[in-house]
Amino acid sequence: VQRAVETNSDSIIVAKNGIDGVYTADPNLFEGAKKYKILNYDDVIKNDIRVMDQSALLLAKEHDLPIQVIDFNVLDLSKLFSNSDSLGTLITSQKSILDD
Repeated sequence: VQRAVETNSDSIIVAKNGIDGVYTADPNLFEGAKKYKILNYDDVIKNDIRVMDQSALLLAKEHDLPIQVIDFNVLDLSKLFSNSDSLGTLITSQKSILDD
């Protein structure tokens, strides 16, 4: 995140292994877990969602730097770079929205 701030990047991509976004609960343990389409920075902090280092998350929030959380194993660059909103979870200052 620090490097993204220093280079005036538009956003950050966080590629996780085996998880395609951020969920309300661990989808491997809870059948009813729902994936977030959009997740607000404050909701990540308030709900102690451990998607990344908290100091990095706070720095991203401070600079209003969106974070796209995706699954590294199914990385579809065409979707990622075409402004598609169907890939992973976007962490931003917008209101949190669950995926359909």
